[in-house]
Amino acid sequence: MAWRGTFLTMLALMALAGPATLHGQQTDAVAPALDEASVQALATLQVELNAARDHFNAAIAAVHETQRKDGLRTEFTNERAEILARHGSSELAYRQEVFAVSTDAAAQALFDRLLKEAAQAAQAAAPAR
Repeated sequence: MAWRGTFLTMLALMALAGPATLHGQQTDAVAPALDEASVQALATLQVELNAARDHFNAAIAAVHETQRKDGLRTEFTNERAEILARHGSSELAYRQEVFAVSTDAAAQALFDRLLKEAAQAAQAAAPAR
């Protein structure tokens, strides 16, 4: 009977240690290390994706017909895929880079600074309305 308690205790400890171990492996495998050039490229990509999203949100807010909204969603999905492809990325790679930046304080600070600079450059380059 004593072995049963020991066995259950060991099983519980293994169950608690298992997810932490798996999480550590997943983080290492999924989160690529990003250098400054990679973070700069991600910031530039993010600015372009933000602009596309803002345009989509403005367009869909002005439409009330379900069919037209579905068309706008399809257009946005296609535009997002085109932007990612133009930057040599995929949805998965983009999400992995965002995860890597968001889980590293130094990379996040660098990303925030470069994102601000990229947004200012894009705004300066945009034609006046």
